Amino acid sequence: MNRTYARPAWNWQVSAGAGAKALTDIRPWLRLKSEEADIALEWWTKRPVPQRGPLGRYLPFTADQRAFDASAEKRLKAAKSANAPDRITKLTLDGMDVIALEHTGGKASGAEGH
Repeated sequence: MNRTYARPAWNWQVSAGAGAKALTDIRPWLRLKSEEADIALEWWTKRPVPQRGPLGRYLPFTADQRAFDASAEKRLKAAKSANAPDRITKLTLDGMDVIALEHTGGKASGAEGH
């Protein structure tokens, strides 16, 4: 239940390859989260794949692999901060709530109907 608007809310999640496919499928329609999706998709295509040693245990990632993960994490956090709306306004038009996300410094802007 979405407590703010007192109506049902749904949450879905996917991970690994299914998550990358879902992001790829919805990417053309993303307005506010496009940069974050691009970073995640880039990471997925270039991510270090775990390798197993001779005894079947996973080998530790190299310093370069860990640096790549850390770089992607840092870029994603920066994109999330840059895309955070400066002000959120709720409007009610003909009984329908419209949420306006206002950006003064970021590149993304728009309105989402809820």
